[in-house]
Amino acid sequence: MRAASAVRVVAWLDLAVTAPLAVPGLEAWWLRLLLSGGGWWTLPPSWSLSASGLMLAQLSGVFGICWNGARACWPGDRRLVTIDGVARIAVAGLLLRFHALGGPPSLLVFVVTELCGAVIAALAVLPLSRRNLT
Repeated sequence: MRAASAVRVVAWLDLAVTAPLAVPGLEAWWLRLLLSGGGWWTLPPSWSLSASGLMLAQLSGVFGICWNGARACWPGDRRLVTIDGVARIAVAGLLLRFHALGGPPSLLVFVVTELCGAVIAALAVLPLSRRNLT
Protein backbone atom coordinates (compact mmCIF):
# COMPACT_ATOMS: atom_id res chain seq x y z
CA MET A 1 0.00 0.00 0.00
CA ARG A 2 1.36 3.40 -0.92
CA ALA A 3 2.16 5.74 1.98
CA ALA A 4 -0.50 8.28 1.01
CA SER A 5 -3.11 5.52 0.83
CA ALA A 6 -2.20 4.31 4.33
CA VAL A 7 -2.39 7.89 5.66
CA ARG A 8 -5.79 8.32 3.99
CA VAL A 9 -7.13 5.06 5.49
CA VAL A 10 -6.02 6.11 8.99
CA ALA A 11 -7.60 9.55 8.48
CA TRP A 12 -10.94 7.98 7.49
CA LEU A 13 -10.83 5.63 10.49
CA ASP A 14 -10.08 8.57 12.79
CA LEU A 15 -12.90 10.52 11.18
CA ALA A 16 -15.33 7.67 11.87
CA VAL A 17 -14.27 7.59 15.53
CA THR A 18 -14.24 11.35 16.16
CA ALA A 19 -17.22 12.58 14.10
CA PRO A 20 -19.92 11.27 16.51
CA LEU A 21 -18.37 13.41 19.25
CA ALA A 22 -19.46 16.54 17.35
CA VAL A 23 -23.14 15.57 17.45
CA PRO A 24 -25.04 16.95 20.47
CA GLY A 25 -26.91 14.14 22.19
CA LEU A 26 -24.73 11.46 20.59
CA GLU A 27 -21.40 12.52 22.09
CA ALA A 28 -22.07 11.23 25.63
CA TRP A 29 -23.23 7.80 24.43
CA TRP A 30 -20.33 7.50 21.95
CA LEU A 31 -17.74 8.58 24.51
CA ARG A 32 -19.05 6.06 27.06
CA LEU A 33 -18.94 3.36 24.36
CA LEU A 34 -15.35 4.22 23.45
CA LEU A 35 -14.12 4.53 27.03
CA SER A 36 -15.79 1.29 28.10
CA GLY A 37 -14.15 -0.57 25.24
CA GLY A 38 -17.51 -1.25 23.65
CA GLY A 39 -18.95 -2.32 26.99
CA TRP A 40 -16.12 -4.66 27.97
CA TRP A 41 -15.03 -2.55 30.94
CA THR A 42 -16.87 -0.57 33.56
CA LEU A 43 -16.07 3.11 33.63
CA PRO A 44 -14.75 4.53 36.89
CA PRO A 45 -17.35 6.80 38.56
CA SER A 46 -14.91 9.68 38.35
CA TRP A 47 -15.14 9.47 34.56
CA SER A 48 -18.76 10.66 34.33
CA LEU A 49 -19.18 13.67 32.06
CA SER A 50 -20.22 17.10 33.26
CA ALA A 51 -21.78 19.70 30.97
CA SER A 52 -18.36 21.23 30.38
CA GLY A 53 -16.94 17.78 29.61
CA LEU A 54 -19.65 17.24 27.00
CA MET A 55 -18.91 20.64 25.50
CA LEU A 56 -15.21 19.75 25.23
CA ALA A 57 -16.11 16.40 23.66
CA GLN A 58 -18.20 18.22 21.05
CA LEU A 59 -15.42 20.72 20.35
CA SER A 60 -12.97 17.83 20.03
CA GLY A 61 -15.34 16.16 17.59
CA VAL A 62 -15.49 19.27 15.41
CA PHE A 63 -11.71 19.55 15.51
CA GLY A 64 -11.44 15.85 14.65
CA ILE A 65 -13.72 16.28 11.64
CA CYS A 66 -11.67 19.23 10.35
CA TRP A 67 -8.26 17.67 11.01
CA ASN A 68 -9.05 14.19 9.74
CA GLY A 69 -10.92 15.60 6.77
CA ALA A 70 -7.83 17.59 5.80
CA ARG A 71 -5.62 14.50 6.18
CA ALA A 72 -8.04 12.44 4.05
CA CYS A 73 -8.09 15.10 1.33
CA TRP A 74 -4.34 15.75 1.31
CA PRO A 75 -2.67 12.53 2.51
CA GLY A 76 0.55 13.39 0.68
CA ASP A 77 1.06 16.72 2.46
CA ARG A 78 4.27 16.13 4.37
CA ARG A 79 3.51 18.92 6.87
CA LEU A 80 0.12 17.47 7.86
CA VAL A 81 1.52 13.96 8.13
CA THR A 82 4.46 15.12 10.26
CA ILE A 83 2.26 17.17 12.59
CA ASP A 84 -0.12 14.22 12.88
CA GLY A 85 2.71 11.84 13.81
CA VAL A 86 4.04 14.16 16.52
CA ALA A 87 0.53 14.82 17.87
CA ARG A 88 -0.16 11.07 18.05
CA ILE A 89 2.90 10.55 20.24
CA ALA A 90 1.75 13.38 22.53
CA VAL A 91 -1.78 11.94 22.70
CA ALA A 92 -0.42 8.48 23.49
CA GLY A 93 1.56 9.98 26.37
CA LEU A 94 -1.50 11.79 27.72
CA LEU A 95 -3.61 8.64 27.46
CA LEU A 96 -0.96 6.71 29.40
CA ARG A 97 -1.02 9.41 32.07
CA PHE A 98 -4.82 9.31 32.32
CA HIS A 99 -4.73 5.52 32.56
CA ALA A 100 -2.14 5.73 35.35
CA LEU A 101 -4.43 8.15 37.21
CA GLY A 102 -7.23 5.58 37.27
CA GLY A 103 -8.64 5.75 33.77
CA PRO A 104 -10.32 2.81 32.07
CA PRO A 105 -8.30 0.03 30.41
CA SER A 106 -9.66 1.07 27.01
CA LEU A 107 -7.20 3.95 27.08
CA LEU A 108 -4.41 1.43 26.53
CA VAL A 109 -6.11 0.31 23.31
CA PHE A 110 -6.09 3.91 22.13
CA VAL A 111 -2.41 4.25 23.09
CA VAL A 112 -1.66 1.36 20.72
CA THR A 113 -3.76 2.86 17.90
CA GLU A 114 -2.10 6.25 18.34
CA LEU A 115 1.38 4.74 18.22
CA CYS A 116 0.45 2.68 15.14
CA GLY A 117 -0.75 5.87 13.48
CA ALA A 118 2.53 7.59 14.40
CA VAL A 119 4.50 4.74 12.79
CA ILE A 120 2.38 4.99 9.62
CA ALA A 121 3.00 8.75 9.55
CA ALA A 122 6.75 8.25 10.02
CA LEU A 123 6.88 5.66 7.24
CA ALA A 124 4.94 8.02 4.97
CA VAL A 125 7.27 10.94 5.65
CA LEU A 126 10.65 9.18 5.66
CA PRO A 127 10.70 8.25 1.97
CA LEU A 128 9.93 11.89 1.13
CA SER A 129 12.84 13.02 3.31
CA ARG A 130 15.24 10.68 1.55
CA ARG A 131 14.12 11.88 -1.89
CA ASN A 132 14.63 15.52 -0.89
CA LEU A 133 18.15 14.81 0.34
CA THR A 134 19.35 13.17 -2.87
